[in-house]
Amino acid sequence: MTGEGSTALAPEDQIRRLERRLERERTARQEAERTAEYGLRMLYDKQRDAELLGKIASRANDTRTTAEVFDFALTAVLDRTGWALGAAYMVEAESESLQPLCVKGAKDPAILPLLEHVRDNPVPAADDHLTHAWWSHEPALAESLATAPMIEARRTRALAAGLRSAVAIPVLSGERVVALMEFMAPIEGRPREGLIDVLVQVAAQAARVHEREEMARRLLHDALHDTLTGLPNRKLFAERLDRAVATYNRHRSSFSVLFIDLDRFKAVNDTLGHAVGDTLLKEVATILKAAAAARRATAKATIARMGGDEFCILIEDEHSLGMAEGLANDIIREVRRTMTIQGHPVRIGASVGIAAAHRSYANGSELLRDADTAMYEAKASGRGQVKIFSTLPKDRNFRREKLIQDLVEAAAGDFAGFSLVFQPVVSLKDGGIRGFEALARWQTPDGEDVPPTEFVGIAENCGQIAALGNWILDRALAALAELQAASPSPLSMSVNISQKQLTPEFVGTIAASLARHGLNARDLCLELKEGVAVGLEPQAARLIASIKQMGVSLVVDDFGSAYSAFANVRRFPAETLKIDSAFVRAIAEDPGGIEIARALVAMAHDLGITVSAGGTETARQVETLGEIGCDEAQGNFFSRPMDMETARTILAPVPVATESADRARPASRPLAG
Repeated sequence: MTGEGSTALAPEDQIRRLERRLERERTARQEAERTAEYGLRMLYDKQRDAELLGKIASRANDTRTTAEVFDFALTAVLDRTGWALGAAYMVEAESESLQPLCVKGAKDPAILPLLEHVRDNPVPAADDHLTHAWWSHEPALAESLATAPMIEARRTRALAAGLRSAVAIPVLSGERVVALMEFMAPIEGRPREGLIDVLVQVAAQAARVHEREEMARRLLHDALHDTLTGLPNRKLFAERLDRAVATYNRHRSSFSVLFIDLDRFKAVNDTLGHAVGDTLLKEVATILKAAAAARRATAKATIARMGGDEFCILIEDEHSLGMAEGLANDIIREVRRTMTIQGHPVRIGASVGIAAAHRSYANGSELLRDADTAMYEAKASGRGQVKIFSTLPKDRNFRREKLIQDLVEAAAGDFAGFSLVFQPVVSLKDGGIRGFEALARWQTPDGEDVPPTEFVGIAENCGQIAALGNWILDRALAALAELQAASPSPLSMSVNISQKQLTPEFVGTIAASLARHGLNARDLCLELKEGVAVGLEPQAARLIASIKQMGVSLVVDDFGSAYSAFANVRRFPAETLKIDSAFVRAIAEDPGGIEIARALVAMAHDLGITVSAGGTETARQVETLGEIGCDEAQGNFFSRPMDMETARTILAPVPVATESADRARPASRPLAG
């Protein structure tokens, strides 16, 4: 029944009302499901984005170069988004262009023409998304590559590859855009919500690595360049000069050195003050560079300030002596001109000494000394002159010839007068002795102790280095066999080798010596100087590969002395990098040097390379080396080089006091400090 005044609905109306109610409920349920699905998708995206940023941040912490972090980040973003192309460009402000640094793309043949074009072509400033991001410091979108402003060659290839939109993200270091990232997608429109923010955070991680890399580069540059003039300093000049001597001794490629000293500079400095003196030195540096450029010698010349008012120029050219003499006269003429420095008329002069490459020079310091001698002769002759050191002083020449004769006679008598001493290589993790380095000593029949830095060069020049090197190798392995018998733990023996020993016969010599003394190849470490290791000729490189295949360990010695790029050293199949003693001294004194060394150790460890340090002298050096993760060290802090009897003594086990006598264990004797 119905109440009074109520109207009964017909059945058809009731059905329609019910249907409308069900439709509203269905619509509300679908909306709720869509809202829930959207929320879940957003939550999932945020979780995946957080994982992406976490991976990139972790890699940024471990990566030392901008290129490496971009390589990882671009690949990770493409994997996450399904986009087809990612590229990173470095900003080159001088040319107002973007230089491609790293390009990644989907494995699709259709995209290859675009990848090659992006990889091979700088992008000039233009009315496109990349330039907008560069100049605005903000992300920029190209929602449709078909209609958005873009360089036509890039647009054509992108559309042919099926790409339809792009986004550019600036990489900011402070207020400066140092790089840009670009991504291209196969659909038009904007990226999903929140993704641009994720890419901005990716760019921030890349910026962090770039800032670290720039700091390391500046520190290394400052360590090798004069802060006043910007020229290479004495350390860098000496390294390049030693390399030139080594190249000359192998290939007879000519070079000469000019040693320049300013006349009357001290008077200017004393009367007008250091500020005027500093400005004058910078002006002289400019004159030297201009003089080299006028002779078209810039690419062949290293111009350095050696300190004070002394400069040097290394010229590497087949006509170096003639070029050096002409350049010296140009410099004297230009420096002699009256200069106005901070309002003061200044007139100085220059005296120049020249020394040319000669087979008698074992290293750069000898040649530099002779150039310096020639410069003093120029000063003694009235200043403002050029003198060429053409012949060796008779007494020095006689001594060298006598040493050559003594060495040849020693070689004929099984190297009588030569002996070996041994310096322990110590683990910085537990203090244990890991092995020894064999060091040769020579006392002539006259009783003169000739240092290795001198007799190795003589042996190389007179053709005895292979025989001497083989003698050292065999004696060192014989000693190792004895020391292993006295040691409670395994030991290795390090032996320095010269590039001139790398002959086809050397591999057989190593194998025979190891067999003769009952040793395994892994017990032997062969050390090559850094400058030699990174510049091996193809035949020598093949021999090194054969030695490596035998199981012999290879060491890059004096790493840091030749300032080679780490990428160059990586091509040498070394198990160990031994840090140069000068570098060791620097890292204990200079915070910047510590960071460079820390980066070096980290990169080496990433490649599975052990890091050793030579020439450790103080507890502070050892402490710092341990802090940066260095694995091993040797030097006078632990022990000076010792004879065989002493080496056996320090290896003899001694009891270690413990709480219980039955828990006593053997240990190596402590090393003498």
